[in-house]
Amino acid sequence: MIGTILVTWLFFKAYFWVLRNPRIPAYVMPFTFLDGWVSFTPWAVVLYISLWLYVALLPAVYKTLVELLIYLSGVLCLGSLGLAIFYFWPTTIQIPDAARRSVYSIFLILDGVDSAGNACPSLHVAFAVFTAVGFRRVLKEVRAGWGGHLVNLLWSVGICYSTLAIRQHVFWDLVAGCVLGMVVAAWTF
Repeated sequence: MIGTILVTWLFFKAYFWVLRNPRIPAYVMPFTFLDGWVSFTPWAVVLYISLWLYVALLPAVYKTLVELLIYLSGVLCLGSLGLAIFYFWPTTIQIPDAARRSVYSIFLILDGVDSAGNACPSLHVAFAVFTAVGFRRVLKEVRAGWGGHLVNLLWSVGICYSTLAIRQHVFWDLVAGCVLGMVVAAWTF
């Protein structure tokens, strides 16, 4: 638990430094027709925020220090690659509409903390995919039934969906986050 808190704190220190100190002007990620298919869904913010619980559960189920260190190497790789991409190719999305911010106060907080910068790849998606692959391996080892695998899949997909549904990311951010999460998970697990 202490390690998770420490790694998260260090990541966010670096994340916000990169966000506030772009090397070059940020590229605005294009809105696609696929983004239009997903309507703004305020309750999806619960799924978005649940990433932090989802990610924290995986290291809690490891039995050995070796498993934990392997997991930590993947998390550090994923975070470092994401931050390097944000530093060398800063991206943003068009600022979410004012109606979203004025009607739902949770979005005022979210926009203040996690603004529209550092959009691509979506690290929310990358960490959700990475965690889903890690949980899949653990669930296979303990011979969990289909219910455990289904919950794992739905939680990860729900988090990915939420990034579009609350207008925090666009489709291309989601795709790049999936690729980044899968690549690092394949290397780690």
